[in-house]
Amino acid sequence: TTKWPYYHEHSANCSRFWECGPAGETRLFECAPCGGPSVGLCNGQWALTFDTRYQYPDGPVCDWPGMIDCDTGCPAGSECCQNTDCNQCAEGFCNLDWTCTYPGVCECTADSDCAHSGGMCNVPAPHEPESCAFCNNGQCVGGCADLGSASANCPATHPTCSSGHTCGCSASPECEMYDGVCDMTGPSDPYTGNCYYCDAGQAQCVAGCGGMGSNGNCPDNYECNLSSHECELTVCNEDSYCAGFDQICNDQYDNCFFCGAGCGSVDGCCPGCHDDGLNCAYPQPICDQTTNTCGCKDDTDCNSADFCSAEGTCEPKCAVDSECSGFDETCNPMYDNCFFCGGDCGDSFGCCPGCHDDDLNCAYPQPICHTNTNTCGCKDDNDCDMTDFCNPNTDTCEAIPNECETDADCNEGLTGVCQVGVPEQTQCNYCTHEGHRNVCRPGCVHDSSSQDIPRCPAAAPVCNIDTHICQANSGSILLTKMVFTSTGCEGCTTEGVNMTLTGTMFQSPSPQCKTVDLDYPNRVDFKDSATFFSIAAEENFGWRNCWNGPLDGQVSAVTIVWTGQGQWSPASICYDWDKTTQVVSVCNFAAGTTLAYGQSATGTCSVGGTSCV
Repeated sequence: TTKWPYYHEHSANCSRFWECGPAGETRLFECAPCGGPSVGLCNGQWALTFDTRYQYPDGPVCDWPGMIDCDTGCPAGSECCQNTDCNQCAEGFCNLDWTCTYPGVCECTADSDCAHSGGMCNVPAPHEPESCAFCNNGQCVGGCADLGSASANCPATHPTCSSGHTCGCSASPECEMYDGVCDMTGPSDPYTGNCYYCDAGQAQCVAGCGGMGSNGNCPDNYECNLSSHECELTVCNEDSYCAGFDQICNDQYDNCFFCGAGCGSVDGCCPGCHDDGLNCAYPQPICDQTTNTCGCKDDTDCNSADFCSAEGTCEPKCAVDSECSGFDETCNPMYDNCFFCGGDCGDSFGCCPGCHDDDLNCAYPQPICHTNTNTCGCKDDNDCDMTDFCNPNTDTCEAIPNECETDADCNEGLTGVCQVGVPEQTQCNYCTHEGHRNVCRPGCVHDSSSQDIPRCPAAAPVCNIDTHICQANSGSILLTKMVFTSTGCEGCTTEGVNMTLTGTMFQSPSPQCKTVDLDYPNRVDFKDSATFFSIAAEENFGWRNCWNGPLDGQVSAVTIVWTGQGQWSPASICYDWDKTTQVVSVCNFAAGTTLAYGQSATGTCSVGGTSCV
């Protein structure tokens, strides 16, 4: 016996040894861990190896397994001879009794042990173990178990199970219908359910052409675009296929194209327009779908100031009358030979029948062009000759009819007997020829002894045949001259004076007469001085019954009314007679007298001298 321990190697495990004590007691020891099979000097062991060369007091000693040759021998049929044999689960190791021990629970030893080994994997990866699983180091993890193409675990979009247990594809032949023909005939998706290719970037089978290259999946007249994986026409089926489909056509139509037939092109694209907005520009804004040329169909295709010509181009309508044929013709009654620019007659060029100019288009007796109706006629008597008037009913200048044929015509509804002591007769008129026609004028023709009318009353029985004024006896002194003196006439564009004269105060009643719009035409009369004579040439200048008026050599009273424009400032009026020895009458107006239209003034009259200076 000894008094110190003895150390003996384990028969089956190089990392363990027995200690035998002096009293015969035994204890089993294991060397310290060496770092595991991943450490090279551990020689695949988890612990150091017992070195039998060292005893007490130098031992026990454990050294790197790679430094000691330890061979305990593995019995045939053992579960394991070394730790690497324990690979059914992660981190398994071989026991001294040649059996495996695993630190965790070992779910499986084969794929079939996993509940979802036959399941359909969710895509894209990573795959969830609830959808598909395989056994990896004793654990069921997500992934396909059926390796290879057409895997039972992988859907048609990801048909191949790779060595990494992931569903996908790496080449188009792995995809169903990779050699199918895409259906380009219907309105729906031409690819889904018909043709597929493998998108290597996504490892997925995608609907589209390309599974058979550029020509294998598309029908006749189509080619596969391998960038977009869409079948594209090699012969057009719509205008946008054609280069120049969106160009404005030039005059030769060699820059714009549409998809058509019959022009002999290989791709079916023919020169010409197909769209108003894309191909046609003003003044040919409309594409004729029959001829595939640009133009216009009617005026509605053109701007409001233009019309559609027979050549199919929008052109400007007439701008001036001289552009119209017949613009300088005298219109006939049908107005089908004279034309003007404008109106709403429906003419494309804008020339309508009718007049536009008095001198060019209208002739007497319809000398004026009514520009609102473009017809010839007259507006008022000023448009007509002096002997004519404008008949509004016929719109024509016609001869002025006689106002009377006999004296009786002028006295219808009147007594025909003249009044006494009035400036102008209202009950007796006579028929006289003035200008180019017969007119009625107030006054007498017969003495009171006659039964004919117009005649004088018994109070003034004698009719002065020259003045047509009734007087008490024959041989009255007659008014033959009037001289007006004025201090000014401001703004007097037109002139005229209505003047009521009362004759001699030595008759009862005193004779009277009246002028109406007295004015010498085309002469300024009332600015400073003007003279009027009772001669035939001036009879119609407004004298009325004061012409040779039988006032019997005196004007005892005067009232004047201004009928012109502006403001007249009268100073005095001098009256002279046919009897050279008769003194003149002078009527003066108050200083500062100024009359506007319709205003009146009364003069202060006296006699003196034998002539008006």
